[in-house]
Amino acid sequence: MNQKSIIILGTGGSARLCDFRATEVWGVNGAWTMKDVLPEKDRETFRMVKLFMTDYLWSSEGVMNFDIVAMNKFAEENNMKMYTLHRHKIGRYKINATELNYKKIVDYFGSDYFTDTITYMIAYALYTHTVLAKNEDGVIRPELTQPLKLLLFGVDMATKIEYACSKGGIEFWLGQARAMGAEIFVAQGSVILAHPRGIPYGWKFKINKNIIDPENILGDKSRKRAPTGSERIQGLIKEGAGEELYGEQIE
Repeated sequence: MNQKSIIILGTGGSARLCDFRATEVWGVNGAWTMKDVLPEKDRETFRMVKLFMTDYLWSSEGVMNFDIVAMNKFAEENNMKMYTLHRHKIGRYKINATELNYKKIVDYFGSDYFTDTITYMIAYALYTHTVLAKNEDGVIRPELTQPLKLLLFGVDMATKIEYACSKGGIEFWLGQARAMGAEIFVAQGSVILAHPRGIPYGWKFKINKNIIDPENILGDKSRKRAPTGSERIQGLIKEGAGEELYGEQIE
């Protein structure tokens, strides 16, 4: 059975690494506006099939979170479906979106641990690609209906508030996905599923000087030669040659 791949697109720095041509893209809140800031040569590749918004229409400061007219126009022109947790309407204007069935999703998973919009997106991806099944021990739980891969771009959790308030929820739902057999990819630059010290707890921290100073600018004569950029590009570094070129990790 073919694997289903879904890109969960946030608005953090690693969003720039997203390849919109690769697979189905689900965006969060203002991710739909990225098309305007992409290099002109990349704008034609931009596509987003779903956009999720779980905030209220108005912020606590009294500012409107969403541009209703612009979003409806963009969704119609780009065949993008929008999902909200609340009804967004002001006067005769409303966001043409499908409301997420919060109660059904919570009952289905037995959890309401949602810390931000990304957590709802992961849960919805699982909700729409699983069925409740009983295993040989009589335990009823969600099981994937096909191989699933979730790729996170722009979900960096790099600010203090995000890290403290949202990171745990995202990792909880990714853990649920992983337990169901889904494959997880997190773009470089994110701290999701990353060790706080860069290594698993209980292991001694080591530094590979060839990584932090690949051109040996510091002039360490004891180091073995690191590959040049051209060597990497030309594929001259064969698999298994890492130790020979990079040397051992140095404390």
